[in-house]
Amino acid sequence: MISFKRDVVGLLIAGFVLAIVVLGFQSRGEGALTPIASLIPCRTGLRGVCADGAYDGSGRCVPNSSPSAELCDGLDNDCDGVADEVVCVCMPLSNRSCMTGLPGVCALGTQDCSARGDAWSVCERTTDGSPEICDGLDNDCDGIADEGLENCVCGGSIGHGCFIQRADVVQPGMRTCGADGLSEVCEPDCGQREICGNHIDDDCDGSSDEADCRTWEWMLTPDCTPGTNCEICTTDLPGVCHIGRRSSGGACVMWTFPDADHCDGVDNDCDGDVDEYCGS
Repeated sequence: MISFKRDVVGLLIAGFVLAIVVLGFQSRGEGALTPIASLIPCRTGLRGVCADGAYDGSGRCVPNSSPSAELCDGLDNDCDGVADEVVCVCMPLSNRSCMTGLPGVCALGTQDCSARGDAWSVCERTTDGSPEICDGLDNDCDGIADEGLENCVCGGSIGHGCFIQRADVVQPGMRTCGADGLSEVCEPDCGQREICGNHIDDDCDGSSDEADCRTWEWMLTPDCTPGTNCEICTTDLPGVCHIGRRSSGGACVMWTFPDADHCDGVDNDCDGDVDEYCGS
């Protein structure tokens, strides 16, 4: 007596096994078949990256990866059951900035992490020395900046603020080194909001302390508003000390305190004279 269910299942299983066997072989001329690795995954019983495998044509579970030197990657590369047992000091093949120990522009460098992640390379400078120019830097990496250059005035004040006279207004600028590498140039540095009370054309629109600055609203703060406990007033002092504020009907106290002259067309020290120590 034949059981339909049992025999059909048996045929299906047999067909599946036959398919596996066929897939496990490839032709080698004149109809001969040779075993090849199948796509069926398995566990090898080994450790680390050697644990995963696939069945070969003879039914053996072969590791997908072979043991290799240990890397700092969080894996057990040598299949000994321990991951990253080497001294991991960096991410393999990464890099970072470092100091070379050399002077001048040669001081900054980079170093690379080894392929195993167990050591950094020697710090290699990112910039080679070049002939000295007048820019306040040690270009030739000899430990001395701007040496051997006559009339070298660039360097010390490069990057510092300066002022430019434009018609009837003074505008802010930034000191840069000229194209000749010797002379300083004051380049316009605009784009900021107008700063009231400094007599400078901060926004470079041709006018200084314009618009709202004339109403003194710029001096009002939450604790100093008209009609409250504080009001704007004028002192008997000259220069930047002339404008002040008065609290609760008291004396007019200067808003800005005296400072050294900034050579900006303003009486910063409140002595009645403008830029008296700035030369011609």
